[in-house]
Amino acid sequence: MVLQQLVSWMQSTQSVNIRSMNPSKTEQTVPLKCQSDNPQVRRSVWGLSALCCGCLLSSMVLAILYGRAVRSSPLNPDVARTFQNDYRNLTDQLLSISEERSALQRSVWNLTELNHRLDVQCDELAGNNTELTSINRILFLEADRHLREENDKLVIVNAVFAEERENMSTTIGVLERQNENLTDSHQRELERTLELSALNDKFSRELREKTENFTLLWPQNQELLDQNVLLQSENLQLIETVGRVRSQKKECDRAVRNLTEALENTTRLQNQKRRCRSCEDGWRLFRSSCYFLSRDSNSWAHGRTQCQSHGADLLVINSQEEQRFVFAMSWKSNPKGKAWVGMTDIETEGEWRWVTNSLVRYNVQYWVQRADGTSEPDDWRVSNEQGEDCGHIDTAETELNSWMDAPCHTHYRWICEKAL
Repeated sequence: MVLQQLVSWMQSTQSVNIRSMNPSKTEQTVPLKCQSDNPQVRRSVWGLSALCCGCLLSSMVLAILYGRAVRSSPLNPDVARTFQNDYRNLTDQLLSISEERSALQRSVWNLTELNHRLDVQCDELAGNNTELTSINRILFLEADRHLREENDKLVIVNAVFAEERENMSTTIGVLERQNENLTDSHQRELERTLELSALNDKFSRELREKTENFTLLWPQNQELLDQNVLLQSENLQLIETVGRVRSQKKECDRAVRNLTEALENTTRLQNQKRRCRSCEDGWRLFRSSCYFLSRDSNSWAHGRTQCQSHGADLLVINSQEEQRFVFAMSWKSNPKGKAWVGMTDIETEGEWRWVTNSLVRYNVQYWVQRADGTSEPDDWRVSNEQGEDCGHIDTAETELNSWMDAPCHTHYRWICEKAL
């Protein structure tokens, strides 16, 4: 009986194997190589196969023992029941193992199908990666070419600027030499004018003396006729000399005008040369002044001392353009920072003055005006009994609405200004 059960079990196992070797049409599309790609599945299959073999071998041994026992002697009822129980247990185990093997085979098919889908997705991702790599390389080459073109343009512009600067320096040198020559010429003309003026005065005195002598020496008029003729000729010569002096004076006047124009041109060129100067490292140029925003923070007085040590002073704002410039410079360094400027009302409360001792003009004021109606300066004394006597810029506000007052000992950064 046990052998019959074993035969029937082996036939059922072979039928399962046959079904596993002939899956449905959908399952046949899954590559078989993926089933062996999962180590855990392989280990499960091998373990289950080993267990089945062990159970089969145990059943065969029990069947042989049972047959020998039946042939040798009558079987004890208790032993028979024990064999029957063992047989039933083994049969149940075989059925359970068969079910588990079928479930495991279905899991293998599912994993194989999942592996196939993952392979397809991997191929798609590989294609996308290749396409993205090509696009990235094209973008990189395009950006590199654009940057090279921009660099070449900048090199050309820099060369043009250098050449113009060299030409300007040569022109300034020529104008300076011309100015020196004109100055020397003007000095010589002045000396010559003085000499001619002295000669004219001398001739005028001689003419007066001769005229007086002519009046006094009337009786000697006849004798002096010849001298009169001579004097007339001298007078004519004097008139010619005076004419020449006048023409020379006109030439001197023209020379003075030319020299004045040359001096004005020289002054204009010197101003241009001054504008062409550059600020020191760390300083920024705006119009004809250099500006510096400190990295450290300290009191208003300390900031002014540091500015003066560099030949500068705390910032004095004279126009809306200058206010916009220093606000942008401060905001770029710290969008919510505060920096001391050169105004205070420490001498007279409410009378704000710059460090140059000039009053803060009413048309150049950019105090904070709040939506609730309050405004700066407010001389806030709640946290400090001495009030707020020094001005600063707050970049957390807007550029034309950023002035505030604060206690002078508060540690803020500071802005220095000096003219070129």
